Amino acid sequence: SIVVPPYSTDADTTSFTSTELANIVAIWRGVAEDYSMFNVDVTTISQAGTSPQNYMRVSIGGSSSLLGMSAGGVAYVGVFGRSDTTYQPAFVFPNELGGGFPK
Repeated sequence: SIVVPPYSTDADTTSFTSTELANIVAIWRGVAEDYSMFNVDVTTISQAGTSPQNYMRVSIGGSSSLLGMSAGGVAYVGVFGRSDTTYQPAFVFPNELGGGFPK
């Protein structure tokens, strides 16, 4: 099991600041806009009961130190649409993407 700390721009991972909440909304809007042409629902709400071949989970938080190398994120290629969750989630490490701030 991999434990990824929550998204945070400060040292406090027990709660979100108003800036962090605004960043989360900005990140969600940007990703939703990028995928809108594919009619993909980008959500922060777990889709319990939905078939795994209809979604991809992405964990945003922590750092690439989990990998032992520097990276903005990591994911398997060509696994969307599989009927299992073996290759999920993908990981995004915001500290390697502009200090944890939305772009």
